Amino acid sequence: MALVFQNKSVATLRAKSVEGNFLSVPGVTPDETNPAVYPAQVNKILSLGGKAIVADLDMSVELKKGVIDDGQ
Repeated sequence: MALVFQNKSVATLRAKSVEGNFLSVPGVTPDETNPAVYPAQVNKILSLGGKAIVADLDMSVELKKGVIDDGQ
């Protein structure tokens, strides 16, 4: 068994809510280059709970690596 790090295909968005506190939303695509797309898509889900995020300079997308067994 050989363990290696591999980039995950999803990331976590950290953005400021309209109330001013930060929310972390896991499961976003890390390949998006337009910051306005994240709030537009995530707010569709957050609106069910009466929340929303805004695009600003504090927004970040964090990509993590996970360990996998490469089968060797």
